[in-house]
Amino acid sequence: MPEIILIIYLAFFAFIIFFMISIINFMKRKTQNDELIIIKIEELINKLPGKDS
Repeated sequence: MPEIILIIYLAFFAFIIFFMISIINFMKRKTQNDELIIIKIEELINKLPGKDS
């Protein structure tokens, strides 16, 4: 019986570690995508007619 509890305990921590790594990878990709979106928006703003710069 204690072996099953230990296995469940280890599986729970493995899931938590996997979940945290997934969140970190998602946030890295999101940051990169947000930077690309900002660059594209700036390019579009510069192409607008009547821009005073």
